[in-house]
Order: sequence, then structure tokens, then C-alpha cells
Amino acid sequence: MKRLTRAFATAVLAVSLAMSTGIVAAANVAQDPESSDIDAPPEDASDSVPFADLADGEFVILDSDQVDSSLLNADPVSLARTSLTAGGTWVICAAGPDSPHYSTGAKGAIYKVRIGCSGSGYSYVTVKVNCTFMYRSYFATSWQRTRTSSGSTSVKVNGDRGTVYCPTQGNLGTGTGYWQGSGTYRITWPGTGALGTYATLWGGTISAR
Repeated sequence: MKRLTRAFATAVLAVSLAMSTGIVAAANVAQDPESSDIDAPPEDASDSVPFADLADGEFVILDSDQVDSSLLNADPVSLARTSLTAGGTWVICAAGPDSPHYSTGAKGAIYKVRIGCSGSGYSYVTVKVNCTFMYRSYFATSWQRTRTSSGSTSVKVNGDRGTVYCPTQGNLGTGTGYWQGSGTYRITWPGTGALGTYATLWGGTISAR
């Protein structure tokens, strides 16, 4: 009888210790989530956003190998210049976009296309630009906003660059994500030149000011 009593007491003690150990372990897991077998909650999604640490108005120009090809609507490798040749005279012009920025006049994002020309036998040429401006957030699966426009500028050959705003009217709003400026351009006076193209993709933020 005494042996049976001692055996029963031992079993009760073992069960009590097991329950106590389980309670302590559960308390430790609650205080230290990393000690559990359960996956830790995902990090803040913003930590995985590219270029999230850029200041407002600061941009990174992206190469085609840095982003998915679906982001590009033009191939930077095949970009061309516009040129015009007549007799012994010639002129060649190259265009490229400045980084986009918030325009207080347009009340939203725009960018400027800068055109420079060099040559011999020409003083000025007129260059027409057909431009596109596109925006999508880092998490979007397609372009969310697009503006297209056209404008012309007179450019002094071997002198100061000409400027065309894109868009010429309105703006592309504000946001954080990918911005792309692309388009075509050509000399339209004093003759018609070959077609030139440009395309640049940026990552960054534009906010109202």
C-alpha cells in the first residue's frame, strides 16, 4: 500500500513538473518571439523598396539591366541622333532629358528635354520633340499615368542648347516609384533631318511643394 501511495505521488509530481515546464516555455516564447519555431513576421515592405532612402527630388538613372524589361518602352541601346546634310554643310543634334522635378508653375511633375547641335554651315536649326512621360509606383504591375506632347525649339548650332518641356501643358502628378522619359525628335528646319530617339528611366520621389 505504501509503495502504491509513493508511486502515485511520484506520478503526480512528474505531471506537475511537465505542466510547469510547458507554462514557462510558453511564457518565454511570448517574451522572445525569435525563440519560437513560428516564422517571424515579414519585415516592413518599405525595406525592400528600391531607392526608398532617396531624398525627395533625388533620382537614380537606371540601366536596362537593373529593372524588368517591361518597364521600358524604348531600347536605350538603339538611341539615335537627328542629322541633316546638304552639299558641304552638315548638322547633328542630340537630345536627352533632365531628371524629372516638381514644377510650381505646372503644379506637378515634368521634365525638360535638352537639345544640343554641332555642325558646319548652319547657324540655327529648329528641332521638334514628341515626348512621353510615364509613372508607376514600385509595387505596380503596369504604368499608372502617361502624358504625351510635342514641342519645338530653335537651337544655335555650336552654341547654347534648346529646351522643350514634357509635357508642354499639364503635369504627371507626384509619387514615389519609376519615372520614364522617352520620345523622338528631328530637325524640321531648314530641312528635314533623320529621326532621333531618347529614353531614360529613373527611380525616385516627387512631392508637392
